[in-house]
Amino acid sequence: MARRRRKAQKQPIAQINIITTVIGVLSLIVFGVMISEASRTGSQLPRVISGLGLLLCIASICSGIQGYRTLGDVEHNTLFRITGFVLPLLAAVLWLAVYVYGIFVF
Repeated sequence: MARRRRKAQKQPIAQINIITTVIGVLSLIVFGVMISEASRTGSQLPRVISGLGLLLCIASICSGIQGYRTLGDVEHNTLFRITGFVLPLLAAVLWLAVYVYGIFVF
């Protein structure tokens, strides 16, 4: 007797999870550009780039908090719930590590 496999219904993706994931990815990209530019110019960055870094650090912290709040939502896609929490959290930790390093070393 052949068993039928049920197709798993696709779970919808919440807009807030997409936004938090995009903010995390954008923050990580700008972090990489900022680190490469700092190593190329000898740690002398324009104030605009530094200000953008601080803005994205704050945005990553807020996105991580929002991503954490949506982790328990079982009605939406699991992958975006996890990435919407992990990527902004990773970006915020990297930004804060650079700022703390800059405060205590320089």
